[in-house]
Parts: sequence; structure tokens; C-alpha cells
Amino acid sequence: MPKRVDHKQMREDLVERSIELFARWGYATLSIRTIATELGVSTGTLYHYFPNKQALFLAVADAVVSSDAEGTEALLMLPVEARLPLVLTYVDMHQERFLHHWLVLADVLRMEDPDGHILGHLREASLRYAEGLSELLGFEGAQKGEHFLALVNGLLMHAQVSNPVSFAEQEPLFRTVLYGGPEAGPVGDR
Repeated sequence: MPKRVDHKQMREDLVERSIELFARWGYATLSIRTIATELGVSTGTLYHYFPNKQALFLAVADAVVSSDAEGTEALLMLPVEARLPLVLTYVDMHQERFLHHWLVLADVLRMEDPDGHILGHLREASLRYAEGLSELLGFEGAQKGEHFLALVNGLLMHAQVSNPVSFAEQEPLFRTVLYGGPEAGPVGDR
């Protein structure tokens, strides 16, 4: 009797496990053969789920945005002023994952993308991510979410060459950037 495979779950698993590979190896240096070897599957299996490396990478980018968005529904039920400390704690708990995401994005920015398809896709995903963060933090539009991400990315890069960072301890800095002061919080419509 043939083995039953949950194709949706298999595809999701391949995407999730590929995030770290793209961060470690870089988009340009990874081949489908290397990805398959590292994931412990055949190249045929990868081609069954993704027609090429670019399609796998775009699925990885979408998964990054979707995975963090899934956890925000419960936070949206909380008062907006209680959310920032919880988001910063989440970032603390997942610093390596956020660093991997940043490294993948930086690698893509260096690669050739003649038709702009990959960069365009990443820009759309980044905008959705920033808009979701803005909503979570009590703002409309993407701007404050982009500020939040810029600060997170800057602190992550700094921590790579300096001392480790606790995002929760940086809450006054985030409040200053987002709300205008170290003790400030969301008030009315911003």
C-alpha cells in the first residue's frame, strides 16, 4: 500500500526548514540540489512542490510574514497599551529567527533580479508585515510598523558586533520612537 503524504503539510515543512538554509547559505549560493541534501529529501521532491528555487524562496518570504501574523490575533484582544511589552518579549524570544529573516532579505538585495519580481514580492510582504505591526501597536498605515522594524533590525545588527540586546529592556527607546516619549503610549488616533 502506498504511503499517504499530506502534501500541504509537506510543503509547509519544506518552506519552514528552508528559512534557516537561506539565512545560512544565502540565496545566490544555494542550489536546489544543496537544499534537497540539507533537508534530507530528493531534488524530485522539491521540484514536486516548487518549480524552481525562486518559487521556494517566495514561499519562504510569505511564510515569514504569515507565521508572525498568526500570533497577533490574541494580542489584538488586549488593550493597545499592553501590547508593546508583549511584542518586545516575543522579539527577544525569537531573535535568531528575526536575524535569519534579515540576513535573507539582505542577501536578496545583493542578487540580480532583472525583472524585479523577487524584490517586488518582498516589498509587498514587508508592507503587509509593517501594516500588521502598526495595527498591533495602535496605528493606521505602515509607517510606525516600518519604524519598529528598522529599530529591531538595527539593534539585531548591533548585537552581532557588540553586546547582546534585550528588546524588553529597550521599551523606553521603542516608546520614544513610536509614541514620542519613554513613558508615552498610544493615545487616540495616531
